[in-house]
Amino acid sequence: MSATDNVSSVKFMGTLSVLESSTPLEEGYGDIELTGTLYVNTINENTSGNNINILNNTIIGKNNNGSNYLSLINGNTTGTATTEFRLFNDTLLPTNMIYYTSTNTNPNLFLLQNNSIGLNGNASIRVVNNNNIGLDISHDSGDILFNSTTPSTSISTGALISIGGISIQETLEATSINSGGALTIGGGTSIAKSIFIGKQLNALDGLHILKNTTGNTSVLSIQNTSLLGYSDINFLDYNNVSRLNIGYGNINVTNSHLSSTNYISTSGNTTLNVVLNGNQSILFNTNGTMTIYPSMVSSLVMYGGLTINNNTDSTSYTSLSSITTAGGISINKSAFIGDKLVIGNFIDINKIIQPSTPSTSNYIRFFIDSNDSLLKSIDNNNILTTYQPTNTKGDLTVHNGTTQVREPLGYNNQILTVDSNTPSGISWKYLDVLLSYYTTLTLQNVANYILDELYGAFYFTITNKIREGHSGIFVSSKNNENNVGTFIKISASDTYVVSKWYIKEELVIDNINIFGEYNLFITKYEIYDSFIQDAILTGSNIFTLSTELTGIYMFNIFNNFSGTTGTFIIAKNFPTSSKVFCSLTKSMSSDNNDFSFNWGNNSSLTINKIFNSFDGTYKYFNILNAAQTITISLTGTTPVPILYTYQRLSILIIIQSTLSGGPYAVFSITKNKVNNYPCITKLIICFGITTLETLNLTWFPQEYIKLYKTGNNYNGNYIIRYI
Repeated sequence: MSATDNVSSVKFMGTLSVLESSTPLEEGYGDIELTGTLYVNTINENTSGNNINILNNTIIGKNNNGSNYLSLINGNTTGTATTEFRLFNDTLLPTNMIYYTSTNTNPNLFLLQNNSIGLNGNASIRVVNNNNIGLDISHDSGDILFNSTTPSTSISTGALISIGGISIQETLEATSINSGGALTIGGGTSIAKSIFIGKQLNALDGLHILKNTTGNTSVLSIQNTSLLGYSDINFLDYNNVSRLNIGYGNINVTNSHLSSTNYISTSGNTTLNVVLNGNQSILFNTNGTMTIYPSMVSSLVMYGGLTINNNTDSTSYTSLSSITTAGGISINKSAFIGDKLVIGNFIDINKIIQPSTPSTSNYIRFFIDSNDSLLKSIDNNNILTTYQPTNTKGDLTVHNGTTQVREPLGYNNQILTVDSNTPSGISWKYLDVLLSYYTTLTLQNVANYILDELYGAFYFTITNKIREGHSGIFVSSKNNENNVGTFIKISASDTYVVSKWYIKEELVIDNINIFGEYNLFITKYEIYDSFIQDAILTGSNIFTLSTELTGIYMFNIFNNFSGTTGTFIIAKNFPTSSKVFCSLTKSMSSDNNDFSFNWGNNSSLTINKIFNSFDGTYKYFNILNAAQTITISLTGTTPVPILYTYQRLSILIIIQSTLSGGPYAVFSITKNKVNNYPCITKLIICFGITTLETLNLTWFPQEYIKLYKTGNNYNGNYIIRYI
């Protein structure tokens, strides 16, 4: 048969070989042009079948109408021979359908339809390019091998590109990274859309990074649509034991603690550690307790409140109760304690001014008063209670009608007596003072003798018992019965009354023009007998009157050998301040040998004579030893009553602050009628050391005697003595 013969069918019983021609046929692109069917049949039972070999860039299947097909038939019904259809060297398959039929019972060996390849039975298909196998379909198992190493670097590159989807019906479970069951991938995988995994996801080298570049959706969402299930992540240890679970429990989960809530749950007797910057910060123990490890102050800071439902009572500062702390605790606002408060050591309380009253009757407010450093309380009825106001041996605690106050210890030989003129209602007095504190004296228009002494130094007062009578405070001294005494009127209601002390005569009061009864107080020596002491003054040698560094003294100094005699007031309110000195009355010796009082910085109070004459034993006593004492509190410049009387009083008032460097003062004051103003003489003033505040008295008509400060400093207690 020639190359140009037209036949409808060609059958070969052996081998057909077509060699490449130098000039292709006019109607086709290969060496054989068929308008019918080409059959290659194997009809004998031999081991080598008949083949069709198409070589060297041959294009198969070009025709005019596209309806012909290429058929490879194995006609052997029982033999083992095969017929192969081999394509080599870029041979192109036809674009029209190529169909295969067979007459034996074996499945089709080769089938091409619409550019797809189907393989059945014990047959194989192999595509070879430059001696490299590109596609190999095994005749034993039907496995397909794509031998191309082209990687997938985009949606349109790779060894296998599918325009449509790929479905794999294999149901074998994956067991490792090398045994994927239905799909095993040796390299990475890129998936542009959602992925659904029916069971667990295992990442052997860690699930490193999840990225979201859209910015408005979750990076990872985990959902369990069953009401009985958990939307969670479960962490297993190396033995596949669950240790940590993080998630959300749906409404019907079996564990009621995790129902409808977000949770972090441990199991297997496992603790939960919070590590920040490589440092252990918080440890949640298996028994539910929490340990915070940073040792810094305020390692736990909360901007909201803290509620602890544990109601275990505390039995010691180390017992495990609702709160146990090995360090201190600071509370900036109020604290309410429902049961007892036990303090293992002591309580430090800041000193404050008196607070306002509590809002309810169930409360009492305790505080340390900054004015006097005393523990006090105040209730809803504004009742003030002072606890242990005493601070000196022998002090008494007395209620003054409002609160407890300190009644200082008196002096030797004094007894306690009722005294309505003091805030406490009691006072210490000498028995003889009580018996002769005042002497009732009827004054006439004559020389009225008040003392039978012929010399000495005396302080005395007269107070009228009749309406608008005389009143005044006086001092008089005389160092020898052969001399005339000196007389000083410190304060008086008028200018009439005078004192006279003539040679070898007693002390008298004269010029009385309002006759009647008067009260007389005079510092008789028998009253002060237990306080009279000896001062041996020789030359200019120094004698110590007191070792105190501060205080107020009113010394009466006398003798029986015509030495200098007089009454003196010395005060000092700070150890390094200067003394304040007042000579009330003085009768000098014949050579004017005066006294020198010295009270230096941090030193004792001393006296000496300025000359070497009149050496001897002088007698002296502190008039203030017989003074009655009260204590009051001053705040700001508010006047405070100190003596509750309207009139008919002549008295010396001595005031000392209990605060270091606080102001001191000595006043004489007299008043004979309720509607009159008093005569007040300021004998001694010690200013407040730092603020120069002073003390003042007022005694307005129909008012009590009141004391006040001139400034807002040195608030606190003041000791008041009066004679």
